[in-house]
Amino acid sequence: MGGVDIQSIMRAVYTWMVLGMLLTAGFGVHHGQHLADQFRPHPIILIVAMVAEIGLVMGISWGFNKISAGTAAMLFFVYAALNGFTLSIILLTFSLDRYSWRSSRPPHCSEPCPSSATPPKLTSPRWAPSS
Repeated sequence: MGGVDIQSIMRAVYTWMVLGMLLTAGFGVHHGQHLADQFRPHPIILIVAMVAEIGLVMGISWGFNKISAGTAAMLFFVYAALNGFTLSIILLTFSLDRYSWRSSRPPHCSEPCPSSATPPKLTSPRWAPSS
């Protein structure tokens, strides 16, 4: 490969990826519950955030050769924070822990159920083929 050090390039790529993931997780953990509570009644904000994420990815991809490295880095970090925002709303709104049988209070119990309680019988939706 004529003088190109692949190992240093891959190290830099993975460093940027880790920094982006840390920013995504940090933003989601630090601001997630507050943002999910605030924006849950307004689902249009989630849709706008998702469209903005796609727009940022497309903008960075299309302008990659035309924008400076600093601008690309800033847009990458904006994308990572926006991703943390979007994922925190999704994961906190549709938390599977609320619907888990092992949770302290399953949906069918008005107070904590004893460990011997049986879960409710699940029925198929009307549109599902009968078996």
